[in-house]
Amino acid sequence: MKIKKIDLLYSAPVEDGWRPSFCRIYTDTGLYGDGEVALSYGAVSHAAFAEMHDLAPLLIGMNPLEHEVIWEKLYR
Repeated sequence: MKIKKIDLLYSAPVEDGWRPSFCRIYTDTGLYGDGEVALSYGAVSHAAFAEMHDLAPLLIGMNPLEHEVIWEKLYR
């Protein structure tokens, strides 16, 4: 199984400056998973979405079940 596509969504502000960012990761087998960025408040939410936007292409072609491999690629 490989990651084939990642959609990103930067939502409109919800309440008290909370502006969540979401992602949906699609695989070549038809499975997909959803996630949310934890940093969703104030000016940091812009940076969190920008980071998602920059890192998402690095995941294309990777196996989503290999969590440690993905972690090492993104955080090293």
